[in-house]
Amino acid sequence: SVAILGFFTLCWRITEMLLDWLSHHLGQRLAWRLAARALAALVVLAGTAVLFDQVILRGIRLAGRTVADRLDHSTPAGVTQPDRAVRSGSPSSGETWDSLGLQGKRFVSGGPDAARIARVLGSPAQDPVRVYAALDGRGLAGIARAVLDEMDRTNAWQRRVISIVTTTGRGNANEWSASALEYLLAGDCCTIATQYSGLPSAITLFTSREQPVAATRVLFEAVQGRLAAMPANERPQLFLAGESLGAYGSNGIFTDVDDMVAHIDGALWLGTPNFTPMHRELTRSRDAGSSAVAPVVDRGRHIRFAGRSAQLSADEAGRPLDAWQSPRIAYLQNETDPVVWWGTRLLYRRPEWLAEHRPATTPMGRMHWFPFVTFWQVCADMPVCRNVPEGFGHKYHASQITPAWAGVLGRDPRADYSAIEQALIEDVTIPPIKVFGI
Repeated sequence: SVAILGFFTLCWRITEMLLDWLSHHLGQRLAWRLAARALAALVVLAGTAVLFDQVILRGIRLAGRTVADRLDHSTPAGVTQPDRAVRSGSPSSGETWDSLGLQGKRFVSGGPDAARIARVLGSPAQDPVRVYAALDGRGLAGIARAVLDEMDRTNAWQRRVISIVTTTGRGNANEWSASALEYLLAGDCCTIATQYSGLPSAITLFTSREQPVAATRVLFEAVQGRLAAMPANERPQLFLAGESLGAYGSNGIFTDVDDMVAHIDGALWLGTPNFTPMHRELTRSRDAGSSAVAPVVDRGRHIRFAGRSAQLSADEAGRPLDAWQSPRIAYLQNETDPVVWWGTRLLYRRPEWLAEHRPATTPMGRMHWFPFVTFWQVCADMPVCRNVPEGFGHKYHASQITPAWAGVLGRDPRADYSAIEQALIEDVTIPPIKVFGI
């Protein structure tokens, strides 16, 4: 807080000095000192804006890409090239192992195979298909073509479900979410993920926020176009998924709720950022009596918000929701996730989630809003929001994700999925996060 205050004070002092110096020199040439002061202010502010955009942000982007390129040419410890043909990056794939980048290598080498799924479920299973395409010098259209080629090669169109995952920043996909869907479907699915940026999420957020939306739209339209050409009774179901900036990206391709419900068979989004227009609109239009933390929309007919698995079937007061009709869409959001609650309006306006009465035993219940202060308090949580136990902050647990996917697939989210949850805990190693969780 002291550092931030010092930074703003310094910025103001420098701006004030520039205004004084410029207005003094202009005042010697202009008859009206007020006009000189106004012109000085305009020149200084315009110069500052150009400096910030063309020098500071460009430098941040360049530094971010340099670090990202170095990481993308490495292979994480314990990660090996897949040998199954149903994985991108395998010897039979058109997408080479080295082209996938660090996050792509993690994605295609992770997840259960048919033997593992069969052991956990106690019934026959298939090898799940995982398709990944990275930038590798291509544009978004080139990435989409590469995905379709991989889907043709792996015969993905014959699977029961196709899931498009919009990744975060440099291409990370939530492994628990992808694996949970594969277990629940006994491997009869194809999960797609792509890299749309060479920058970490925190930098992408401030420099090219629309890139996740554009990348999702291009890929979604390409896949949807191929599905539309198939006989209706042979089409796989189409699902969307994403975490934080990925959730923002895949929400952004729809104009409104009706558009979303009309074009997908279901979705699961984790830790959707507060600045996502669809998320904000759904929260605003929630049923009377429900909270901004766990909003109920149209009695849960299509869309459900949950922090705990019990909220997939009932509201916060325990009242049962109406029957969950297809298409089913779920938003998981932890009460302690700063990504969900952060926004610039915190600077000057008390948010609904702090105006509501929350139990005093919860972190949110112990918070108080103060102008300017609360904004920076939540900002300070952002870099460490993954350094917490699962189920808190920006870290979603198998026990939350598995029932949510089950509900989206049309199953009872209250059923016993402990065998799958335990398998996920054993299978998935979450890499340490040392930068912004989004």
